[in-house]
Amino acid sequence: IALDFPETPPPGLKLPEGAWPKRLEASLSAPQATAVNMEVMVTGFRLDDGSSAEIDLKLSGTGTGTSSTVTLDAEGRRLVSGEMSLPAAVSVYPPGLMYQTGDVAVELVLKDYPLAIKQSTGKLRGGGPLLASLDSELHVSGPFAMPSAYLGAEMTFPGRPDLEKFTVSAEAAIRSGSASYGTPAGRGEDLAGSVAAALGLETAESLVSRLSVRHMRGTLLTADLSYPVSFGFNPFRLARGEGELDARVKMDDLPLEDIDVFLPEEVGLDGMCTLNLEADGPADAPSLSGRIAMNDLAVKYQQLVSLLLSGNLAVEGTATRPVVTGDLAILNGVVTIPQNRRDLHPLEGRSVLWDTAWRAALDTADALPGPPDNRIAAEAAGRRAARFRPDYDIELDIAHGFWLRGEGLEIQLDGKLQITQHNNKPVPVGDLNARGGTFLFLGRVFNLERGLISFYGGDELNPSLDMTLRSAIENYQVYIRLGGTLEEPELHLTSDPDLPEGDIIAMIVFGKPLESLNEGQGEMLKSRTADILITMGAARLQQSLAGHGGIDVVSVRSARGGGDQGTALVVGKYITPDLLLSYEQALKEKSTSYLVMEYMLTRYIKLESLYSNQSKTGIGVGVEKDY
Repeated sequence: IALDFPETPPPGLKLPEGAWPKRLEASLSAPQATAVNMEVMVTGFRLDDGSSAEIDLKLSGTGTGTSSTVTLDAEGRRLVSGEMSLPAAVSVYPPGLMYQTGDVAVELVLKDYPLAIKQSTGKLRGGGPLLASLDSELHVSGPFAMPSAYLGAEMTFPGRPDLEKFTVSAEAAIRSGSASYGTPAGRGEDLAGSVAAALGLETAESLVSRLSVRHMRGTLLTADLSYPVSFGFNPFRLARGEGELDARVKMDDLPLEDIDVFLPEEVGLDGMCTLNLEADGPADAPSLSGRIAMNDLAVKYQQLVSLLLSGNLAVEGTATRPVVTGDLAILNGVVTIPQNRRDLHPLEGRSVLWDTAWRAALDTADALPGPPDNRIAAEAAGRRAARFRPDYDIELDIAHGFWLRGEGLEIQLDGKLQITQHNNKPVPVGDLNARGGTFLFLGRVFNLERGLISFYGGDELNPSLDMTLRSAIENYQVYIRLGGTLEEPELHLTSDPDLPEGDIIAMIVFGKPLESLNEGQGEMLKSRTADILITMGAARLQQSLAGHGGIDVVSVRSARGGGDQGTALVVGKYITPDLLLSYEQALKEKSTSYLVMEYMLTRYIKLESLYSNQSKTGIGVGVEKDY
């Protein structure tokens, strides 16, 4: 038989790029009623490194057994070779395959096999395609019903300067119904002895495995496992057996900079970490014991968080009820208050603005896509999550070098927090004292008088604020009290001697009360009043609107057109990070409304297009920069 395949696979058949072959050739002969010889060759497909490859499979069956060989070659290189023999008798007529008592033997070897690893996120994406080189061998031997098996694999990353210093290796061995792992050169026996010694066992269970990650500096991580399983063919089975699980993960003085390349782009790690975690007991809920030590651990997240911390954590309990205790100290750091997150629409597909009914639907069990099996899987995952109930008791000591910055605030904090659990998540409880700092409000710097930030351990990380700041303006002491929460701050203005709030705002902006302002200063104060409204209330308005319509921008500002147009309310939605669609309505009877599209050409230059309900249209380029 010779068959040329079409250029593209059938619809619905998803294969890696290039994996669809071009040609198949096969031959079959049956010289006797209980003898079959077959050879199949598939050519014209490509491997992950782009090389053209071919597979050659040969099979021979008789009335006493069946044997086969397989090879995979790519441009003169033999990447895969394998042999197999089974106690399976072949019958040509009537056609059939009958398994008998006897031994099975399988040997499969991979050498320098190219393997593309999917990169969805992280720093690895920036280094080009992640193509690994895999060496592996599989051996299966012993009675067909209860054989032993060994699998070894080693993965390297040639051609990637950020990864070529790493080697990942794994070994596993299984024995069924015998005391021997029965693998060539005693590899299974050697692995079992090494794992048993590492776990402090006299003998290992039926499955043993070891995972190690090595760097050119030395071994970074080792994980050992002894696990009870039942393994065999006819019928095939690989299930949990009788016995107890024993496992250990060990990481000695790991320089975290060595693994920084595996982290998401926005996360950075440095410092030293030691981990020793052990598990033993029933396989479904083994007991845990372990320790994690961190020394001068530097953590960065985007431009928002930069921390230096040290400490020790202990892990006890069981796999379903772990208990994490210990002490951590933040030696110094900065946490920046983020701007409101832009809930961006997809760049492809159908985009719906201000219509969130589909969001509510996705929150219901009936909206789960796909067949009922998906719902069953989701329910099973929910039951597993319900069984997992961690317990945290960690004291977090924050030193004087910790700063909270953003939205005009620059506050130095210290204190102690207790990390406990709430709804299976670690949450902080306690108070942080504000020791010093400033708040920039309407161009005026206010110095901290006193302050307290309190965490209550609720569902949201939204601490309450209680701060008083002061600025001396002429012969007055002007005070700002920040209350409410971090997400919904409340601002109150007072002064000594006492002034009405309007005079206080005038003092902050111009250094004199309202009655002393000229006409131009009065108009400017009106425009600045919009900023004050945003500071004192629009955050709450935005959160309320966003909860119903996915709105990203809420602002109150002077209406377009100047003159007596007054103040306008603006709401908007980011379509992409650089494209904002907004609606602007002046808060005045019979006033003009605008639909505005803004596109940021650069950080400071934007292209603006607008259309109004009075048939006014326009396009312009603007430059905007805050100093």
